[in-house]
Amino acid sequence: MKICLISSLYSPYIGGGTEVYVENVANELAKNHEVMVTTSSPHSGVKSLKPFIEEKGGVKIYRFYPLNIYYVWHYREKPMLIKPLWHLIDMWNPHVFYVCKKILQEEKPDVVHSHCFGGLSTSAIYAIASLGLPHVHTLHDYGLLCRWNDLIPAGKIVTEFNLVDKQYMKFMRSLSNCIDVVLAPSQFILDIHRNHGYFSKSLCMKLPNGIELNDVSEKSFDKIRLLYVGQLSYRKGIQALLRVFKMLRSRALELHIAGRGPLLGLVKRYAEKDRRINYYGFVPDQTLRELYKTTNLTVVPSIWYENCPLVILESLSYGNPVIGSRVGGIPELINNGYNGFLFDPGDVKGLCKILENIMENPSELKTLSENARKLSRRYSLGDHVKKLSRIYASIVG
Repeated sequence: MKICLISSLYSPYIGGGTEVYVENVANELAKNHEVMVTTSSPHSGVKSLKPFIEEKGGVKIYRFYPLNIYYVWHYREKPMLIKPLWHLIDMWNPHVFYVCKKILQEEKPDVVHSHCFGGLSTSAIYAIASLGLPHVHTLHDYGLLCRWNDLIPAGKIVTEFNLVDKQYMKFMRSLSNCIDVVLAPSQFILDIHRNHGYFSKSLCMKLPNGIELNDVSEKSFDKIRLLYVGQLSYRKGIQALLRVFKMLRSRALELHIAGRGPLLGLVKRYAEKDRRINYYGFVPDQTLRELYKTTNLTVVPSIWYENCPLVILESLSYGNPVIGSRVGGIPELINNGYNGFLFDPGDVKGLCKILENIMENPSELKTLSENARKLSRRYSLGDHVKKLSRIYASIVG
């Protein structure tokens, strides 16, 4: 089977778990299928307005610069005044439509599996539909629902949509009718879209993300070694975690942080003042694997509607129980008291109490760790890709 994956970003341009997931799936599919990826490039020269081809790990990659006022990678650093124009072009970008259509016409894939469109343009959906190709889409964020793909533009989750948002949703709902199958890594993200009238003509199903499983030796619990992996941003709740760690003065507690983002300065200041805090920056895969092995507890303190965070699945695979916010799809992965603990987003006292209880009863982590490993077997990347292949086959022809 010939499969085309479409994603606004693709390795080495990694903004988060979505790009990691798409690359892993592409490589796993390539073992049994012909796989190509259509994605963006940050280079805006005349040559890169036309797609150029790379080969990586048996995957054929088409990259091109989507003609807009700036590249999606630089979105956060641009002034607010010009962002509405960027969004307007991103909704319907004729350049992206014609480039994607030409690639698909030349390659003639059996099925197209799209992921995030933000920065590439949802006009790619029309390109797929115009050729009558079977189309599977995975919901990784809320970009089809709102201009703010995390639903938290000003530090607070959007609960009421204004007139502009409603017009945006009306346009995106019409696009959603062009998709044959919608896959949702969490029931939460699927429900919130369906509740706003999306995918009325699509087959929808929940399919959690898949990961490479790991065999690791027994963990040591002589100290509580906390791990935080992700963006250093307000929506990820890193500031609350730092406050809690400052409150807990025990020397039997360590905090290991890997990532980058706008709160980098805050993290560095805490690390400079407290030797128990170790900051590693944005780390390569091998370093991240070592961090999973040497730590014994992961914290995911997000305040936004997380979907199906890979950091949770990977942590479970390495035998790390997870303390996570009771928000979005996180509670679908953490069974409170079995493979981790849940607390209300932003609840500093709640998180503090959980950590205090763990420090008083560190032996409980051993049982939680064993449960985490058992639960992680549900999320095997190999099994995940087999399910994807069956879904593709069911709609081809």
